[in-house]
Amino acid sequence: MKEVTKYLLEKRVLENDTLYWITKHKRWCKSYGTTPKTIKFNEVIVYVEDLTLQYQNEVTVNMILRQVKWYYEYLLEERKIRRNLFDHRYLNKEKRRIFKHITSLMNVPNRFEQLT
Repeated sequence: MKEVTKYLLEKRVLENDTLYWITKHKRWCKSYGTTPKTIKFNEVIVYVEDLTLQYQNEVTVNMILRQVKWYYEYLLEERKIRRNLFDHRYLNKEKRRIFKHITSLMNVPNRFEQLT
C-alpha cells in the first residue's frame, strides 16, 4: 500500500478517504471471488450496482469510483493490468444506465403492501 500512497501523492490525487475506498474495493473483490488484477468488466458493473444500491446517491458513487480509478491507474502504470476498466470511457454509459434503472426501481411503490 506504500507504493500506491506514493503514487497518489505524486499525482496529487490523494484525498482523505482514498485509501479507505481502495481497501474497501479490495475487500469487495475478495468477497466476490476476484482480485483487482483479474477483475472483468461485468464484475465492475456489479460493483457499480452494489455501490448504487448501498449509497443511493450518484454523486457519492461517482466520488468512490473516481478514487478507485486512481488505484487502477497505478496498476496500469506498474503493468499489472492491461487496461483500466474504471476509466471514464468504459464506464460512463454503463453508470448512467445503472443509476437510471436502480432509481426507477426505488421509486416503484411496494406491490406487496396491503392497501387500507
